[in-house]
Amino acid sequence: LRCPDGTLSDQTTGRCVSTCPQGVFTDSLSASCVSSCADRWTDHTTMSCQDSCPDGSVAFESDKACYVNCPAPYNKLGSKCVSSCTDGLYADAAQRKCVAQCPGELYAN
Repeated sequence: LRCPDGTLSDQTTGRCVSTCPQGVFTDSLSASCVSSCADRWTDHTTMSCQDSCPDGSVAFESDKACYVNCPAPYNKLGSKCVSSCTDGLYADAAQRKCVAQCPGELYAN
């Protein structure tokens, strides 16, 4: 579906729209609303398809997605979400990230 400039082709309804409906991603390269971003990164903060994850977000390699925080049970290590923290680091379950020292009253086990 070819839409006028400034609008997007909604692949689910076959209509031209000004913004994509909730739960669908904006693909600016194809000027369309898509259910998945194919070979590009899915940014869950902006609900858009990207060539890479934006600064400040974390990359979740298994589903090629960008998040503000890693989804459970994964933890942030640098700019990626990992299933387990590397040696010498501990998983902070509350903040979903790998840390060198457990916060506050908590201890490593």
